[in-house]
Amino acid sequence: SKGHILVVDDTLENLDLLAKMLSKHGYELYCATDGMSALEMAFTDPPDLILLDIMMPGMDGYEVCERFKANSRTSHIPIIFLSAIEEVEGKVRAFSIGGTDYITKPFRVKEVLVRIEHQFQVLRLQKELRQQQARLIQQNQQLQEEICKRDRALQELQQAEEALQISEAELRGLFAAMTDVVLVLDFQGRYLKIAPTNADLLWRPSHELLGRTLHELFPLEDANLILGYIQQSLQTQQTLNC
Repeated sequence: SKGHILVVDDTLENLDLLAKMLSKHGYELYCATDGMSALEMAFTDPPDLILLDIMMPGMDGYEVCERFKANSRTSHIPIIFLSAIEEVEGKVRAFSIGGTDYITKPFRVKEVLVRIEHQFQVLRLQKELRQQQARLIQQNQQLQEEICKRDRALQELQQAEEALQISEAELRGLFAAMTDVVLVLDFQGRYLKIAPTNADLLWRPSHELLGRTLHELFPLEDANLILGYIQQSLQTQQTLNC
């Protein structure tokens, strides 16, 4: 089905003509011969488009249209008025109460089909627009979430940097208060760092020690003894008092 159409007309010949013509071109039809039946059918199962005759007994097409537009289930449905009346006032009223098009009787098949297809084209474009808007909203939400995640990550990084700066300041203060020399060596006994405190206690300048190993600076027996302590401390992850 190309779409569901509700046709409202009290003239059976018109209903039969429209039903045959539109069914032949792939549309699914609902037919009503009076306004109350049309309202009940549309409220129960809203169609995609309504073809609405104006001159009907009991409730004319204008009142039916107004009721359609006042109900949330049918207010969005495009309505094409059908009428043998060609007065400007009638057309103006039809459009002023929510009609989207106006077809004058007697029907011309090609005109009816073109006007109906135009309304379905508008519906398709509106649907695509809503889908695009939904995608944009979803993308915007995802972007906002990513921005929030980035902001949280930056905040956590800033907090970590601040904590590191505090820790480094505390460590520098601790070193400054120490009276011993602090040396950093690796598993091979190579001098990696020398704390810049009490450098006068070193037996050689710092630049002569950094990058060199114990075996390059001490006798073999002494170097092996010190290296043994270092390796034992690294393996056991414990402090040794030598």
